[in-house]
Amino acid sequence: MLIMPNKIKKLTLLSAIFLFGFISLAPLQSLAAIDCSQSNLSTQQAIQCGSCQAAGAETCNPGTASGSLNTTITEIINLLSVAIGILAVVMIMIGGFRYITSGGNPESTKSARNTILYS
Repeated sequence: MLIMPNKIKKLTLLSAIFLFGFISLAPLQSLAAIDCSQSNLSTQQAIQCGSCQAAGAETCNPGTASGSLNTTITEIINLLSVAIGILAVVMIMIGGFRYITSGGNPESTKSARNTILYS
């Protein structure tokens, strides 16, 4: 079964959306309020409870705490790096597929090599 280029584009787009959705949902786990009265807290939760108690807060909800500008910029850069990395891998895979299916045609081979090179 030969996959048409239009289908490859749709599949690539859907894959990127799917992966980006999972990556963007991962930080949401730490946004839930922490019950600091529990004795089996993780190290990160214990540190967050300690900082909330030091600030005089009765309940600890790290999702509502405002971070510094450096933290925000770092998180944005990390998220963009992951997204660009995933896109580069997908483009290399598409270029490899195009190279394999070029059938020795010099123009198709050159186009596939350029796709791999520029990704």
